[in-house]
Amino acid sequence: MPALFRGPTRGYRFTERDIEWLARSMWCEEDADDEEGMIAVAWTHINRFLLVNWKWLKHDWPFYKYVQAHSQPINPIWARTGYKCKPGSKYWDNEALRAKH
Repeated sequence: MPALFRGPTRGYRFTERDIEWLARSMWCEEDADDEEGMIAVAWTHINRFLLVNWKWLKHDWPFYKYVQAHSQPINPIWARTGYKCKPGSKYWDNEALRAKH
């Protein structure tokens, strides 16, 4: 059974989908190049999700949706077919911007 985490204003029981997307984020983030870095990524996501009262808390997002929104390597908008990178987008058409990302 997935873990239950409690913040000061709410708790959250992780689903298998949440764990899968957290693992993807841990493996894909640039600064998570070792076990310590991966643990830091997970710790940061879980704490921010439970402690920061923002859109995900106000609209009752599931954890995996929050992780996708805040981890660029797994965010669908940055995929090859996502609106930021597909042909015709500002990152596709601007060589200088593509070089920075």
